[in-house]
Amino acid sequence: MKIKRNGSVCRFGILLVMVLFTDAFSLCRAQSKLSLQDAVTRALGSRASLNAEAGRITAAQGRERQSALIPNPSFQFENQNLRPGQTYTRDVDTYAFLTQPLDILGKRKQRINSAAKEVSSAQAQYELARRDVMQSVKQSYWAARGAQETRDLLKATVDNFQRIIDYYSAQLSVGRFRNRTSCASAWSANA
Repeated sequence: MKIKRNGSVCRFGILLVMVLFTDAFSLCRAQSKLSLQDAVTRALGSRASLNAEAGRITAAQGRERQSALIPNPSFQFENQNLRPGQTYTRDVDTYAFLTQPLDILGKRKQRINSAAKEVSSAQAQYELARRDVMQSVKQSYWAARGAQETRDLLKATVDNFQRIIDYYSAQLSVGRFRNRTSCASAWSANA
């Protein structure tokens, strides 16, 4: 069964494959070396959970400032006895009330103390999350470094083993082992 292909379609397919391979190879470049401090710094800067914890600190500080403020006064303006046919200045009673809430039982101090505890709690949670991230990155970093060292050691072992194989192959090709074997058999025959 023969399949006919159009020349332009085939060329396009080859071009497409070449472009894909070129893109794939450009992505496969060597990674830069990363120190432990760089790894920790990058992790601390890129963790969204730490940014959320920092936001909780800011919100708690805002609630602390709000709890320390005195309540806003309220102003009320009222007209009474306003009916049709009356003169406003003579027949209508006008009242204005200004009310300032007072803190007699010390609730404001309790709110301030509670908000301050909330701020310190948010800061402690942030520090704990930050230390957890640092510890996790350090453990991962040293595990990766250990794996690299193990890989390098195994590679060196394979290279040394290959040198031993090459050495004995060269010795065998020269015929050095044949002479020893024949000498050993001759010596054992004489004994």
